[in-house]
Formats: sequence, C-alpha cells, structure tokens
Amino acid sequence: MARALVALTAFVVGIGAVVAPPANGSGSGGRQLEGTVGPGFTISLTEGGQPVESLRPGIYWLTVHDLSSRHNFHIIGPAGLDEVVTSVPFVGDATVKILLKHGTVTFVCDPHQATMNGSFTVGGVGQDSDDQE
Repeated sequence: MARALVALTAFVVGIGAVVAPPANGSGSGGRQLEGTVGPGFTISLTEGGQPVESLRPGIYWLTVHDLSSRHNFHIIGPAGLDEVVTSVPFVGDATVKILLKHGTVTFVCDPHQATMNGSFTVGGVGQDSDDQE
C-alpha cells in the first residue's frame, strides 16, 4: 500500500510540474534552459548545450531530465525563486516557467547538496519583472 502511494504521489507531482513551453522557446515567452540530474552523482544546467555561468534577467523555460530516483532538481534564487522541479523518486522530464532576477541562483539535488550543486549569476539588462506573458 505504501509503495503504491509513493508511486501515485510521484506521478501526480510529475504531471503537476509539467507545463508545455512555447514552441519556439523565444520572445516574451522566455528562453530555454536544460537541466540534468543523474544517473550518477551529477547535476548540470545548460543553455544551447553550453554550461550556464551567467544569464540576463527574464522569463525562462527550464526542462529538467531527471535520470535517477535518488535525486531531485531544486533551483533557488532572488525574489522568491524556490522551485523543486523534480522530486525523489520521480524519474522523467519536467518543464517549468521561471523568472530570473538579478543576483546569484543555485541549483542542487537536496539529498546530496554537498556534492551535487551549481550556481550562476543573473545580471545585465533584461526584463526583470513578472508582468511579462
């Protein structure tokens, strides 16, 4: 019974986290970021296939490929950004819309945050408001 409840919870969380991004991933709808966690003890964030070191403020679509039931992908930043994109034991892809504002953003696997983490800065000129649609 407990195992079925865990599986159902993972399914519901996974479905709730998935939002279809715009077809082109650009314009006022936001740009595309891609995160990967697992299958080993690795976590990464890329844009256009390149590791993210800095970004401009604005709306982004973040798609996370969670390749392990032992990990999650959690992104934290300024102005209330605190999004658990995938959770343990979810495995699969999830897409969320995030608003990045000036400052430092971190991404971690919560159960292994001492070794599975990364960060980048958000700065420069960009659309730093949540009134975009």
